[in-house]
Amino acid sequence: MKIAILVVDFNELARFTLFLQTEDIFSHLDSLKAKRSGILETLTAIKQKIMEVESQQTEAVREVGSSRLYAFISGA
Repeated sequence: MKIAILVVDFNELARFTLFLQTEDIFSHLDSLKAKRSGILETLTAIKQKIMEVESQQTEAVREVGSSRLYAFISGA
């Protein structure tokens, strides 16, 4: 008959558990950084599109203003 004796160093086990938790935290942090980067890229693209639309609106307002001024001057 063989008897196995298990000796557990709880301090070592606690350090190992802390190490695993730290690795999980860093992995989660890397994941969040990647998500943040993706969101910032999307936000930059949206801002660019907003600026393009605002530019088009400004140009359209100028054209309407010019047309009205021309119509007023020509008496149409």
